[in-house]
Amino acid sequence: MMSLLLHKEEYQDQIFEHLSWLLEQYNENTDVFHVTKSLSQLLEVSGEYKIPLPDGKFQAICSALHNQICSQAKPLSMENHTELVHCVVQLARSSPDDLIAFLHSQLEIENEAVRVASLNLLRAIVGADLPETRPKKCLIVKAVKSTFSDQNATVRKAVLHFIQRLLSLQSVENCAAWDMVAHVFTEFSVSTSKLTLQRT
Repeated sequence: MMSLLLHKEEYQDQIFEHLSWLLEQYNENTDVFHVTKSLSQLLEVSGEYKIPLPDGKFQAICSALHNQICSQAKPLSMENHTELVHCVVQLARSSPDDLIAFLHSQLEIENEAVRVASLNLLRAIVGADLPETRPKKCLIVKAVKSTFSDQNATVRKAVLHFIQRLLSLQSVENCAAWDMVAHVFTEFSVSTSKLTLQRT
């Protein structure tokens, strides 16, 4: 039904006007999986048929999804988390540059949960290996490299998980791979040094 409506320009504004209302539902103290599912369907259709989101809506959706993933107030169900990540991957199909820029900005925030969520989403985007994001791998790596000096153990672990996913792909550009490999060896050296100090 949504794909039929979005195909007609006269209904597009009406559907996109409801986006703000839909995103506001995340603030309600209810099970929000239905909200994420509705958003996922809308993003799939708009991405499949190359229907651009209205100005300002992209950023609002990014913020709402990211806040849901980072939220400590109410635990996410597994199905909702999976659907939230799927929504982010759909956003990567429609506007990879804007999404990467958004997540890069989140990595600059001094908050462990925000940084870890951003790294995990970048890992999901790389893992999806979309035609739209393949040329953006070096840009994604640049964003991840901005966290290399972070001393938080959870953030460092998320970086290593990202690297593992990146290096498992067949289409890894050299500019991306070697910096990542070098970081793994650096982390290994640090961990080895700490173990040595603990034993002495």
